[in-house]
Amino acid sequence: KDPAIVLEPLAGRASSVRLTTVGSARGRSSSELGALGYPVAAGMTHALADAGRLARKDGGYVLVAGSLFLVADAIAVLTGAPRDPPTDG
Repeated sequence: KDPAIVLEPLAGRASSVRLTTVGSARGRSSSELGALGYPVAAGMTHALADAGRLARKDGGYVLVAGSLFLVADAIAVLTGAPRDPPTDG
């Protein structure tokens, strides 16, 4: 998925945006994500911690948007469950 297209309808409504890489060989690199002009966290654990801190400060929410692999990474971090589906590379 083109990250700019995913971000377009969301970025204008969000008080902040954080990007991170995904546990898939097809995911974008940190440098590709950084070119979009938003902060890039070093992995899902850091992205969720940063987003959670900002949401608590602003009284907001954390939205994870992107591929199913990205959502799988978030669920694994938040629940401690094994990542499903497993990473492909």
